Amino acid sequence: MPTQSNRTPLVLLFLTARLFLLAGLPLEGLRGYGDLAHFYRQASLGWPYFDTWVEYPPVFPFLSALLYRLAGGSEHVYVYLLAGGLSLAQAGGLALFLRLANRLYGTDASLRRGWLYFALLVCLPYGWWSFDALAVFSMLLGLAWLLEGRDGRAGLALGFGLLTKWFPGLVLIAAWRLGGLRRFALPAAAATAVTGAVLFGLYLGAPENTLASLRSQAGKGSWETVWALLDGNFQTGNFGTQADPLDPATATLPSRHPPRLSPWLTLPFFAGAGLWLSRQARPGGARGLRSGRAGRPGNDSSHPRSAVVQDSDRGRGAI
Repeated sequence: MPTQSNRTPLVLLFLTARLFLLAGLPLEGLRGYGDLAHFYRQASLGWPYFDTWVEYPPVFPFLSALLYRLAGGSEHVYVYLLAGGLSLAQAGGLALFLRLANRLYGTDASLRRGWLYFALLVCLPYGWWSFDALAVFSMLLGLAWLLEGRDGRAGLALGFGLLTKWFPGLVLIAAWRLGGLRRFALPAAAATAVTGAVLFGLYLGAPENTLASLRSQAGKGSWETVWALLDGNFQTGNFGTQADPLDPATATLPSRHPPRLSPWLTLPFFAGAGLWLSRQARPGGARGLRSGRAGRPGNDSSHPRSAVVQDSDRGRGAI
């Protein structure tokens, strides 16, 4: 079984490669085609939700504002701090990916998958051009804890993810697949409690900007996707120039061209396709994980692959 020491070299290799890459790139190279300049301008306006409304859930805007203050307002320092912090989140995601792969596939297969994931992370600048790395980290952490039977902790991690971006909530589908309502209830309740408590606290402190931030989700136009091409939205960014972060009234103004295909038509189709695919998925370790045991992979009786092997052996013995 690979221990933490087996995962460490690959994670350290990623951090070393990323450090040399960031150190060798000038400011313009770091910014590239990403959103770093937009994040900097947004952070310079003040504290999110209190001084401005923002189009993102609160975790990243507050982290960005904190880094802006640590950088003393210097864009150069801010960009390097943010890129470094997001690289640490990616390294943590790589470690969690290896942990999950080992649990499901064993030592050799997990390392092969780890090298593939490493190659994707180390080569693509998107990891620091956007803050998806924070949401991916929380999603992988929630999934790892879920597969280990730590449902409450999984819910807390997913709550953090939902306060970063919305897609980590999809892990709750895996919770349902693992054990129905019994496995779904606790992580869903914990994630909802964390998300609700933070948003309610922000609403108490700054109701107008908090409501504007939440309502702005419905005002986003399509951007930088095939849907944007269909809609005729050829600009970058998800809000037009009329959106003023200091004016909550502009958060719900129509942005870009309206969709030619209504989301009420496309959302049910893709949601249905996703649910169908989730029902077809048969992860190798699912049978050994339904009971919620948190045994270590090295224990033959608790390793999910061991459960599959044992069932296979019993089947051969009956033939």
